[in-house]
Amino acid sequence: PGTDEAIAVAKVVQFAEKPEFEKFTRIVIDTAPTGHTLRLLTLPSFIALSIDKILKFRSVISQLAGKSKGDLAIEKLQELQRQMDDAQSLFRDNTKTEFVIVGIPTYLSVAESSRLVRALEDEKVFVRHLVVNQILDFESKEEEKIKRFVTSRMKEQESALGALEEAPSIQGLEVSRAPVINMEVRGVPALEYFASLVWDP
Repeated sequence: PGTDEAIAVAKVVQFAEKPEFEKFTRIVIDTAPTGHTLRLLTLPSFIALSIDKILKFRSVISQLAGKSKGDLAIEKLQELQRQMDDAQSLFRDNTKTEFVIVGIPTYLSVAESSRLVRALEDEKVFVRHLVVNQILDFESKEEEKIKRFVTSRMKEQESALGALEEAPSIQGLEVSRAPVINMEVRGVPALEYFASLVWDP
């Protein structure tokens, strides 16, 4: 686990503690994909235990850094340990925290969401909602509505592709365009077919 995650966890605790955030009835945190999120949830325990081990050598810290700097370092470590303990409790307090899973209607997303639910339950994190995004909801007779939707998406797509091609950091890269196909790509035959569309036009 890295420094970025530790800072993020400490910030969450500040949201819960500082008076200036009391005016908010909800604080929504958009987390990273599943693996990073699970690491974030287990991070407080890992850091708190690590700090506990470090603090056993507080006399060594004072000797190496000098008493005043050593005391300050120990004080900061203890404060971080407190924040991590508080975060661990906050993440598992179902009166204050709820985890909402967001996915899309594909087999990969379904499998990922199922894995995430099990992991959250193992971590004692409260979860009761699943939001499924990007659902196509057209009836066969709504041809004009479908056309408008597809035209709008294609315009957005062309605009985004134009911006991509003009981005300085992209220059020099070979950009391959992968088309949308009317099936989910699963299994070797489907992968071979999809690869032929991308690399053997």
